[in-house]
Amino acid sequence: MLHEGVTPWDAGVPQPPLRQVFETNIWSDLGMIRSGRALVPGCGRVSHLIYEAQNPSLTEEPFDLVYDYTFFCAIPPELRKSWGQRMTEIVRPGGYLIALMYPIDPGRRRNDGPPFPVDFDAYSAVLKESWDNVVNVAPTTSRPTHEGRERLGVWRRK
Repeated sequence: MLHEGVTPWDAGVPQPPLRQVFETNIWSDLGMIRSGRALVPGCGRVSHLIYEAQNPSLTEEPFDLVYDYTFFCAIPPELRKSWGQRMTEIVRPGGYLIALMYPIDPGRRRNDGPPFPVDFDAYSAVLKESWDNVVNVAPTTSRPTHEGRERLGVWRRK
């Protein structure tokens, strides 16, 4: 897809599942704060960064929140363990990782990508030692091209 200029993961607007986290009680039920340091790795054209910090800085301070959308799926499966270790290093204990798990395509081969197919188990395998999964749901709203192909996951750093 990417090689053909097709980028269905970038609609130019915030993803509905991310909005679901902050426009419903999910964030408050989890005790997530609305301020702090956030990171969106591999954010591309940044059109979905509706919660951008006013004074971003890349210091050694840990992040309170990481939002992963189409970064994990760009990483070859054999390298994902390093991704999990790095998330643990950069997020403070008690901080959160919000992952919009996409593309979920059970019929595709594991190494068919990028984007490589993902699922909850792929994230869990690299996060289970240092993170607690606190949300794993199908989003209540999705873009038409994403319906049935994404899940919303939230992990809290131990």
